[in-house]
Formats: sequence, C-alpha cells, structure tokens
Amino acid sequence: MHAYKVEHITQSNEPKDDSDFKKIGLPYEVFEKAVDAAFRAYQREDNSFSTKSAAGYNAWNYAVKELRLKALEHSWGVPFESNGIEGIKSPLRKITIIVNSGNKNTGIKDKEPKPKNQKGSGYNVLMSDNLDLFTSCDDLFDANSITEESTDPNQTWLLLFHIDERKEEIRFELLLPTKIENRIISGYKKRIILSPIDISNKPKFTSVTSEEDSTVGIDFDVPRKSG
Repeated sequence: MHAYKVEHITQSNEPKDDSDFKKIGLPYEVFEKAVDAAFRAYQREDNSFSTKSAAGYNAWNYAVKELRLKALEHSWGVPFESNGIEGIKSPLRKITIIVNSGNKNTGIKDKEPKPKNQKGSGYNVLMSDNLDLFTSCDDLFDANSITEESTDPNQTWLLLFHIDERKEEIRFELLLPTKIENRIISGYKKRIILSPIDISNKPKFTSVTSEEDSTVGIDFDVPRKSG
C-alpha cells in the first residue's frame, strides 16, 4: 500500500471562476467538452458486436481529440505523444496534459484517484522520462517549502474521467502528480475536482456487468505503424 498525500484540493460548484484554470491557461469548458466527447463516443459503441475494449478506447480517443481541438481554439499547445500516451503540450507554458480514464474514486474528494492501468509499458516509460519534473518526497511535503504562489518549472497534469453508469454521472478532475513509488503515482500536489456531469437524461447503456467492467479503461498498448 502506497502512502497517499495531497498538498492542495480545489473543489467548486463554479469552476469557471477558479484561478487554477488561469494558471494552466485553458478555461474549464475545454476539459468539460473533452469529457463529454468521451461519453458520447462511449455511448455510441455497440457493445453487442464490438471488442471488449472498443468503448473504452473510443472514449479515450475522442477525449484526446476534443481536448486538442478546443485547446487549439485558444492557441494553446500542440499534440503530444510518447510511447502510446497522448495529450497536449504547451512548450511556452511548460505544461503537458495527459488524458486517461480513472478508477471509481475519480472526482471524489476523500478518495484516492488513480489512472486505470498505469502500470502499462507506455505509462511507465512516460513517467520515467518525466522523473526530472517531480520533486523529491522530502522536499515536496515539507510544509515550509510549499506556498500557494510557487510554480513548478515544468508541469505534467493528468485529466482523469470516470463514467459511472450506476450513479448516472461522469466524474472528472485534473491532477498534478508529485510522487512516484516503483513507477506508481502515489501522491499529488494538487487535485482540481470538477462538478460531475449528469447523464441521467441520456439513453441507457446496453449492459452493466460489474462496477469495474462498467467503466472506461484501456489496458493495451496501441500498435504503431511502421514506415
């Protein structure tokens, strides 16, 4: 069991007014639309004949696509890809945003969110490449060394989303990881938890098997084209 520590949590019913988005440089609506695109892609998938991972893959793919398109409207960043992990990166702001599905604790203040299948080879390589972006555990959680105004020279954020069919909502949040143990994310400097998106008025899903099976997840590496 890894220790779990969070330096700061932001949770607001009016995220549009949150200063954290100004620091990132993108408005709340960009992330909301990316998550909504994920749900619409997940919803369109015919689970009767598709592969088991099709709905989850399509949701992730459309979330990444919509994030890039909406960020482009704000002249923010360029597409980012590293070892099968995709997102968007702003060289000017030195901020990278990676999209992934999260576990059932995503978007819940007193629970521990985690990216699903973060042990995948692509995820491990990405975290290994970015170890220099993270401070040491001792420095990070020294109360005397952290202030609200301090900013990291580089930031890699995770946009996590979780489609909860039973509660009929999509929970999502932005995480700033700061601690890795055995290549597993175990601490965050900041969580920006957004208000869930209500999907109770959407068409019902075709089937629900288990709490974990009914949520979006990606557990394979996307093959690359050669040549």
